[in-house]
Amino acid sequence: MTIHGMSKSTPASVIMLSFRPTKIKLFRSRKSSLLVVDGSCTCGSLNRIRTGDKAQVHVRPSSFSITSEKTSAIDDIECLAAALLLDEESRPLLNKGCWVHADFTKRVVIRSLANIERNRKGDRLVECTELIAVQEQEDESHPQSEDYPTKDGYRIQKYDESNYGTLSNQIDLKCERHKIFARWLVDAYGKEWLSRGSGVLDVAGGNGMISRTLADIGVPSTLLDPKPRCSSRHGDFASADHRHATTILTAAIDTTDNASIIPFKVISLSLNGDGTDLTSRDDDVGDVISNCSLICGLHPDQATEAIIMLALRLNVPFAIVPCCVMPSLFPNRVQRRYNNDPVRSYSAFCRYLLDMAPSDDEEFLVDYLPFVGRNKVIYRNATKSQLPLV
Repeated sequence: MTIHGMSKSTPASVIMLSFRPTKIKLFRSRKSSLLVVDGSCTCGSLNRIRTGDKAQVHVRPSSFSITSEKTSAIDDIECLAAALLLDEESRPLLNKGCWVHADFTKRVVIRSLANIERNRKGDRLVECTELIAVQEQEDESHPQSEDYPTKDGYRIQKYDESNYGTLSNQIDLKCERHKIFARWLVDAYGKEWLSRGSGVLDVAGGNGMISRTLADIGVPSTLLDPKPRCSSRHGDFASADHRHATTILTAAIDTTDNASIIPFKVISLSLNGDGTDLTSRDDDVGDVISNCSLICGLHPDQATEAIIMLALRLNVPFAIVPCCVMPSLFPNRVQRRYNNDPVRSYSAFCRYLLDMAPSDDEEFLVDYLPFVGRNKVIYRNATKSQLPLV
């Protein structure tokens, strides 16, 4: 994938899925309602979700904007909840917002975005864009096989387990997320672009796995973290007293049998605000940060917003994978598009970050990485920034 010349908005691919519900939960609010259908996939999409995989399907009022013959009697969330309810005795609990048992003999057929997120427990979150049918178990109008009709370009495919390990966007373990993100950066921006200036600035990278993977590919990188954990056995910069630690370390070499080399620079300082305190320095720290080609952060926590602020000030691209919201540390964050409501949830946090785009002419982009956990990437198109060649 390359983002050079990419348009502001790229249409997301859509897939068709079917699920056997086990329980449902109804959320009501003045702004919008949400029905969460917890169940297992009865027919999935190749390399997206396998038959038998557990998932939570999110159905919103917008899912009923297009109504088919099969769902003509189900025109809103309340009707869908009633259709999936196992018995009427559970309705009072459903109205209170509790989980209730669903009729597992039903099948819910939907259209969904191909990018399937996962929550912190690793559960798949399927966003329903259109309700196609609620069918009985014996209903064959939507056959659960690889022969699903290909009308309008949509097709259900049974998951081919034998091909799973060979596909490029397979779901990987959480421990592989650093390598996956680093390779995504190279695929998205290109090795030549990332190698400009002082290279990639890896903020809050901790053990330095992103920088190490980039170095293996041939991309220069600098780890910016107040407490780096990537020293060799004799490296002194990761000592307890960081005030007296070496600020930039080009390589830490252990000449013993267990040789360990750090092939990237390390800055043991914090990123605060827009990073003016760092770029205003008249030493190597200021030069390295000011001339970086891109700023990235994988689950950077407190530094998430600061990465965008620094990237906008330096006019360089960025790529972040948000994780923790930390509303108690940032009580002044508000949602611009939602009556200045406080930012307390992960979805609200992502919207808040996307709204940091500097003008109407530019929108930050979104992609998803194939690993368990928070895997949404918010990034800036490289063509939107002008990077000086150094």
